[in-house]
Amino acid sequence: MYAAAYRAVGCRAERLRQIILIRETGEALERLTTKPLLSSLLKMMRRPAQVAGLGDLHQFLEHGFNAFRGMGSASDFLDSIDGKERQVLKRLFDGVSDPFRI
Repeated sequence: MYAAAYRAVGCRAERLRQIILIRETGEALERLTTKPLLSSLLKMMRRPAQVAGLGDLHQFLEHGFNAFRGMGSASDFLDSIDGKERQVLKRLFDGVSDPFRI
């Protein structure tokens, strides 16, 4: 059902742009994880975020930051996401019955 609706809307260029943005965001995050001050700032902002009612959001950001920092190079991870998403996109518009099975 999702695949049929996606094909009917026909937003191939928009989805390709999203895939590109995912990669660019991942590459930017990888660069940011090398900044020692940013890690310290995230830790310092933990309590103020909780007081402001944004503790869950801050925790999500901090965990994501630490996960990216821990993997070192994100190239393989981003290559995997980019490749799979492009395969799904192609299969969607090629009319494959189960485009998500790759």
